[in-house]
Amino acid sequence: MARKKEDEETRKLVAKRINEAIARKDISAVELSKRTGISQSDISNYRHARYLPKQANVFLLALALNVNPSWLWGLTDIENSDSDVEYLWNLLSNQDRLQALDYMRYLILRGVTDEETS
Repeated sequence: MARKKEDEETRKLVAKRINEAIARKDISAVELSKRTGISQSDISNYRHARYLPKQANVFLLALALNVNPSWLWGLTDIENSDSDVEYLWNLLSNQDRLQALDYMRYLILRGVTDEETS
């Protein structure tokens, strides 16, 4: 029972932080979906604390919202760990951002595959 309570608390904290970051960034969930490639329904589930995002999605959300993934996940209170990421991200065109996200997804999936086979 303690595990279920911890999971619920984590879901609520992650949802709260996603919603805070979306509000500060002043973007819609639809725009966040476009920026991350995460379905609108999944984003809605994360925002309403129905599900926890997988690690790869936490990274994509954090990147799109310009927050520290560890903060988003509730592991730290340090919201922004690297202003260089935002600076570099803002230099990219929308097309380049989509390509960068695609490449990061590839690296994440490759890393998971590599870990599974090791």
